[in-house]
Amino acid sequence: MTNVIFCYDKITLNIVVLMTKVIEAQKIDFSDYTADREFEKQFHLMFPYLRITLQKASNTPRQSMVSNPRMFITENSTVKDVCDKLYTVYGRMAEIQRFTVTTWLDITRSKHWTLRSQNEEARKLACLNPGL
Repeated sequence: MTNVIFCYDKITLNIVVLMTKVIEAQKIDFSDYTADREFEKQFHLMFPYLRITLQKASNTPRQSMVSNPRMFITENSTVKDVCDKLYTVYGRMAEIQRFTVTTWLDITRSKHWTLRSQNEEARKLACLNPGL
């Protein structure tokens, strides 16, 4: 039984080393990735008819990404303000999309609307889809 556990541990160790090499090759800091995904999840909880996707903009050091969007996002924040702040403070490019009946629509023409207005408009459109 000890040999099986030892072999299993050795295999697990090899997998961890391989995963570490892949992460290093892609130059993705796992803590940044985790914080970004958590931020996206919490944003969607705040605004259920909106979706945000974050990407690291550059390799320049910026503040570490926080996982709580409530720290600087309110219902009265505009899409443009949120995207600008995420870029300047955290070095993240953000894409915010609004749900429309059956698909997610990129918000470009209405980027000066507040998040509350965007979410409300999407909620109205979602009511047209009885499957939701």
